[in-house]
Order: sequence, then structure tokens, then C-alpha cells
Amino acid sequence: MTRFAKALACFALALPCTAALAQPQFEKPEDAIAYRQSALKLLGAHFGGLAPMMRGRVPFNAEQAQQEIAVLRTLSALPWKGFGEGTEGGNARPEVWKDSAKFQQAAKDLEASMGRLVQVSGSADFDSIRAAYSDVANSCKACHDSYRQRR
Repeated sequence: MTRFAKALACFALALPCTAALAQPQFEKPEDAIAYRQSALKLLGAHFGGLAPMMRGRVPFNAEQAQQEIAVLRTLSALPWKGFGEGTEGGNARPEVWKDSAKFQQAAKDLEASMGRLVQVSGSADFDSIRAAYSDVANSCKACHDSYRQRR
């Protein structure tokens, strides 16, 4: 086994360990609220950044879309750790904690629709990507309608 192969094998074995260590830790509820709001703001900014392309206002660029979708996939996994017990507040409605199973399902629905978007992004087929993008948008809207307070 070459040194490169050994190093690659060690790296592959270490990845699950680093993922476990990468979980956010919050000293105060306000930290969790700030974390989830920041993560959701970034997610919205990147998602909205694709909107002109998905609406046909700018030319479709498959490579650019695929790169942005990869960023969205990462960002979509981040906010949920900031919704733990005792972190009520911010723009989240009390229903997040009162019916946490339903809220967690909404998060899983977003993850599933995001996974489909990532999958079709490799095809470079605009219509497929746009349809999957629309599914993600619907997941976001459903969650906002049920769990986000408008201020």
C-alpha cells in the first residue's frame, strides 16, 4: 500500500469522528438562537442567489448552479441543532417546541427535497433543476408558514 493510499484510508476513517466533533455547543440559549438565525439567513441568501437563474432572468449556468446547490446542501443541515429544548425565542413560534415531532419532520422534508436538488444538479438539465428547486422552496415556505413569526 502506497503512502498516499494509507493517508487516504486514515482520512476516510477519521471523517466520521470529525463530523461528531463538529456539532455546535451552546453555553446560553441566546447563542443557539443566534446560531440558527445566522444559519437560516445564510441559507436564504444562497437560495435566493439562485432565484434569478431559476426564474430565467439570467442565463442558466450549470456549473455555477451545481456549486451553489452544493453550498445549499451543507447550509441546510446546520440550523436544526439550534432548536434544542430551552432555546425558545427569536422568530420561532412556540409550536416548534410544542409539536417538535412535526417540526422535525419539516426539517427532514427540507433535507429530502434538498437531496433531490443536489442529485439532479449533476444532470445540468435546467427543467429538472428548476423543478427540484421549486420543491425546496415549497419546503421552506411550509416551515415558515407554520413555525416562523413575522415581526
